[in-house]
Amino acid sequence: MAIAGGRLEEAFKLLQSSTVTKHADGQRLSDQLTTELLDRAQLHLENGRLDPARLDASLAEQLGGQQIAIVQLINQIENKHRSQAGHARDAASANLLDRLKSLVEANEHEQAIKWLANQSTSFREQPETIALSAKSIAQLKQQATADFDTGRLDRCEANVDLLLRMGDESQIVNELREQLGRCHSIEQAVQQANFDVALRSTQQVQQVSPKTSWVEPMMATIKQCQAGIETLHSGPLGLLLTRSSERIRTAAPDHKPLKKLPVQPAQVSSNSLTDSICRQSLLQVDQLGGVLLLRGNSISIGTPGIASDSTIVLQTDGLASRIQISRDGEDYFVCSDSGLFVNNVLADRHILTNGDIITVGARGRLKFLRPVAASNSAILVVQGAKLKRRDIRGIVLVDDAIVFGDSNCHFSVPNLPRRVIVRPTGPEHEFLIHEKGSSEQHLLADGQTKSIAGVGFTLSPVFNRKQLS
Repeated sequence: MAIAGGRLEEAFKLLQSSTVTKHADGQRLSDQLTTELLDRAQLHLENGRLDPARLDASLAEQLGGQQIAIVQLINQIENKHRSQAGHARDAASANLLDRLKSLVEANEHEQAIKWLANQSTSFREQPETIALSAKSIAQLKQQATADFDTGRLDRCEANVDLLLRMGDESQIVNELREQLGRCHSIEQAVQQANFDVALRSTQQVQQVSPKTSWVEPMMATIKQCQAGIETLHSGPLGLLLTRSSERIRTAAPDHKPLKKLPVQPAQVSSNSLTDSICRQSLLQVDQLGGVLLLRGNSISIGTPGIASDSTIVLQTDGLASRIQISRDGEDYFVCSDSGLFVNNVLADRHILTNGDIITVGARGRLKFLRPVAASNSAILVVQGAKLKRRDIRGIVLVDDAIVFGDSNCHFSVPNLPRRVIVRPTGPEHEFLIHEKGSSEQHLLADGQTKSIAGVGFTLSPVFNRKQLS
């Protein structure tokens, strides 16, 4: 009666809850119900009601008969579902493309790229999207270049950041990013009255961008400031400065140190460790060698003759007292009780910028680098002296990430198809490693090796500083 009345779900429950299907009449009823369910599912499918169609097909499948017909019907339902989902995606994509097209046609190129940067990666990578956005990206590059040439560095930097968010690492964008980095270095050098460094950086800016209208006047102003400082040094005040410098260079370690600038407590970022203890690990990378990873907010630098328990010990002599490098937010500072030379200029405390050279003793040099704009991790390159371990290719002051790849990275590794990113994680000797753009991350702990694109990354513990001294 339930089947005759079209109450197929009720009939299915009755059959499932009884033993009648073990008899001939029960089998006949089961076959009849299967046919009715398939017919109704087919009707649902023809009218676009996919969920009811799938439910009826599922009930028929549980009855055990007409399996070939059931499988065919289920495939038809799934194909129809995929087709509808595809149409929905196509419609949504078409609406997004229309929005982008309207912005481009209205010459709202900056707005178009800002809007596009907030869309999904899959939409941005569609050929139609790339073709439509090409004009806006080209206009944005042209505008950023013009802003730099006319001195609107704020607008230039905002547009360069926007282009980088879009994944544009073309020559123009990278050149503007490097130029903006030099401008930041100039501004910091001027604040510290380090006019030699400011002048060299300004000359580099002019060499790369000779069409700028503001570099020449700025260079003249820096030279005037430099001449004013030299005039002071050539007068009576210079006699005191010279004597003070000589006293610093010849002072014994037990002499009273010069008064230094107060060092403010470090403001630790969310990606930094919460204490100033330096934790060390050695990362061995195929085709590169060893990379010393230093985690913490402060490291010390010494020589075998003084402060041999320092984080880094260079094989040189002539250092009066050890040197300290500390991180405060996104800035790195270097200082020493007896003063130190940065870029051959005497200082008590100095904020480090990309390319700064720190003098360590008679022969040692440490070059400070920030090669990746998006990362706060920095590199120290040893020059003029050596570490005890000659296989160490670089020293990393780890903050948020270390990038390995072909260009615009912390370390260049041949044959890497995509950049590999190593990030510190909670435990002191553990890191996460993954390819850029991949959601698959691997835990890298002491003694472990992970192979990424055929390149091995092995993390080794540093048990004591004598390994590195």
